Amino acid sequence: MSNSILDAMRADERGVAAASHLVNIVPFWGFILLLAIWLYFKERSRKVVFHVRQALVLQIGLLCFGVFALFFSILFRVVAVIHKDMGMFLSQANVLLAAAVYTVYALVCVWAAVTTLRGRSLMRIDRVCSGRL
Repeated sequence: MSNSILDAMRADERGVAAASHLVNIVPFWGFILLLAIWLYFKERSRKVVFHVRQALVLQIGLLCFGVFALFFSILFRVVAVIHKDMGMFLSQANVLLAAAVYTVYALVCVWAAVTTLRGRSLMRIDRVCSGRL
């Protein structure tokens, strides 16, 4: 399925848009780099800004997960004081869950970058960029 807005993206725009998804792999530093890309391109390319916004939403989602993981980590340490075996099990489960979520997150970032480089849309970008959404 061809998308006229993405077809019209120049190669350098596609590269920057893909990079905006890839910098997301580095948690929290990616947020700063995304803001720098957004500030530089906000008047130059609506298409790049669209991809930066998508990457920011994903970064914010990871931040929310990090807050929840921290909360549960503290909760599991309290449980460990009360019941040592259960607390250790829950702490290990929390670490495994965080590793699994980050792995999926990194794979989504790579998928988004490759999809953008190929000139395909992650969603209906033609409606967003033309103001019809």
